Amino acid sequence: MQQICDSRLVAILRHVPLAQLSQTVEALYVGGVRCIEIAADSPETLDGVKMLAQQWGDRMLVGAGTVLTREAARQYVDAGACFILSPIYDEAVIKETLDVGALPIPGIYTPTEAMQAVRYGATMVKLFPAVTVGSAFIRQVLAPLPELQIMAVGGVDVDNAAAFIAAGAVAVGIGSQLANLKLIEADDFTALQARAEAFVHAVSGI
Repeated sequence: MQQICDSRLVAILRHVPLAQLSQTVEALYVGGVRCIEIAADSPETLDGVKMLAQQWGDRMLVGAGTVLTREAARQYVDAGACFILSPIYDEAVIKETLDVGALPIPGIYTPTEAMQAVRYGATMVKLFPAVTVGSAFIRQVLAPLPELQIMAVGGVDVDNAAAFIAAGAVAVGIGSQLANLKLIEADDFTALQARAEAFVHAVSGI
């Protein structure tokens, strides 16, 4: 959790071909990204987590996302994932993730859901989709519930990322706005690195 909070940014990789995964992560790393989530959206995802945990685990925090079952949570942690994200909160997924020694980050949309996830054992929650409620939501929720550690995901871009951090989010999760599939498929890793640099700059407060 501390590494995510320190970096303030998680790059979300979705539908990235396994053959281009290493180059993608290298471009993100050179651009300053230190935490990545591989979305569980294809049969290759598990192999991708294994590969990146082995190749980048000493330099990059590797996690898995869109995890909906306790069985999947265990699979991805066994493959090397250090954190497990979900678009929902599910007690079984949270507990399984904790049992196998990883960080669960369940999805929430209301203060009630956030506190329920915390009672299940989560220490960080994912506000999803964040763009529909905006950064002001985080500021308002943290006023009575300052202990919440909130990651904003869904619709976060280079223009609003800083606002979510300023409102009190400990981190933001960025998908296609950062790890753009068209750039990756075109092998334009220079542009990908530039996007990473722009997001890192945005959340750093510089």
